[in-house]
Amino acid sequence: MNRNEITARFEIKEETFLKKIQIESRVLADIAINHIIPTAINYQNVLIENIRGIKEIFPDKVTEYAGREIENLARIVELSNSISLLARKMTDMRRANNMIENIPQRAETYERDIVPIMNEIRLAVDELELIVDDSMWPMTKYSELLSSL
Repeated sequence: MNRNEITARFEIKEETFLKKIQIESRVLADIAINHIIPTAINYQNVLIENIRGIKEIFPDKVTEYAGREIENLARIVELSNSISLLARKMTDMRRANNMIENIPQRAETYERDIVPIMNEIRLAVDELELIVDDSMWPMTKYSELLSSL
């Protein structure tokens, strides 16, 4: 291949990479905002009711009897807030990066700016998956996938 052919192939691969990241980041934000966070909120409400019931019946032993639920509740709130903020940040950065006309430069900014945020969101979602009750989780969990092998 000559230099022009190599350059053309590289540009095509770069644009393909960019399109994949654009699609994946949009889907990730949609799933996080429209499925994961509402599920986390529903489970928060279950935990709140459970803690409230324990407090009514055992007012002096709430920490002892509901300590784990309180910890899970706090962590769910932290993770949900983090996911929401990161998804918003990622969407804003995507919009800004999409204004870049130069495809190689845009692909570079996506890899530098967007991919790390996607990874942060994924880590938070993975942690939520371990906390939220299996019956409430809206997608197949990793543990279910692994057990089917």
